[in-house]
Formats: sequence, C-alpha cells, structure tokens
Amino acid sequence: MAVTTVYGVIGSPVGHSLSPYMHNAAFDALGIDAAYYAFDVDKTQVGNAIRGALALGFGGLNVTFPLKKDALLYCNPDALSKRLGAVNTIDRNGGGYNTDGIGAVSALKEGHHGLGGYRPLFFVR
Repeated sequence: MAVTTVYGVIGSPVGHSLSPYMHNAAFDALGIDAAYYAFDVDKTQVGNAIRGALALGFGGLNVTFPLKKDALLYCNPDALSKRLGAVNTIDRNGGGYNTDGIGAVSALKEGHHGLGGYRPLFFVR
C-alpha cells in the first residue's frame, strides 16, 4: 500500500498561509499522492520540528517567518543559504535552500520590470 507523501510549511503564525491550498490543488490536478499542511511552530521548537519532519519521512518543508534564520542551524544549507543566513526550503534529505531572492527576481522579470543593471547579491559569483 502506498503512503501519501506529506509536505508542509512551518512558521508562526502560519494559519493564514495559502500554501496548503495551492500545493494541494496542484497535487490533485497532477494526480500526485501527496498532502501539504501548515504547521505553527514556536521559534524555540524549530529544531525539533525539522528533525521530526525528516524522521517521519516528509517530502520536504517550506520555512517562513520568523523561523528562516533558525532553520539554517537544523539542516545542511547550500552555499547561498549560508551566505544569506537563512533557508526557506528543506528537502527530504535535510538539504537547505533559499529561493526567496531568485523568486523575487523571476517575478520582476516576468512582470517586465527591469532591474536597471542591478546584480543582486545571490547572482554575484
């Protein structure tokens, strides 16, 4: 019997998040056996929450305010996350990533808002 893969977003407060609605709609539309939930996690419990999710076999976590900086300590962050000092995504293997900057630049480009030659920190090599 297949087990539904669980994903989630952790933060505090997080009850207002639209992420579960968006992700669950996408899972349903694509026929993926997965569920996405919002978990309100106190800042003092971020390590326990991340370790617990990984131990339970979650497919991954999104991390939102105010836990992004603390979450960095409980995963294996990539170089960009270390440089930025925060993660917003943790994969099933405990890898930590920060997609905030890349997402903001993509939104600006898609909206045809030029960056005027500005090179954000995360693109500087």
